[in-house]
Amino acid sequence: MKLLKGLWIGFWSGLILGVLLKWVQSVTGEQVYTLLLNVDFIPVIGDVQWSEVTEFIFHMSISLVIGIVFVFLAKRRKYTFGQLVILSLLMSIPFPFLYFYLLTLPSMRMCQQLMTGVHFCTGYLAI
Repeated sequence: MKLLKGLWIGFWSGLILGVLLKWVQSVTGEQVYTLLLNVDFIPVIGDVQWSEVTEFIFHMSISLVIGIVFVFLAKRRKYTFGQLVILSLLMSIPFPFLYFYLLTLPSMRMCQQLMTGVHFCTGYLAI
């Protein structure tokens, strides 16, 4: 039952976020939906030109996993609504940091391939 509830929560939250950001991008021109689907910074799969549908499937897959993890953590004991909100916020904290960390990886690799020794390249120290 926890698995199905996690899949349900992950599906709807991922779908609503995707549709909302797609609408915001179409109205404002800001590339928020494109950023949501961006996988260029992920090693191996970032080198491939994926279709929008495939990138959305990647997004939904991650949403499903997050939904399952959330439900398993939330069902460990009885939480109030406020505690569940805090739990969801705490689960969200790593994602921006992970994104910016992964964003640096291709730059680091390119710097290391182009230069030897210690150089400053695209804002990062390459050794």
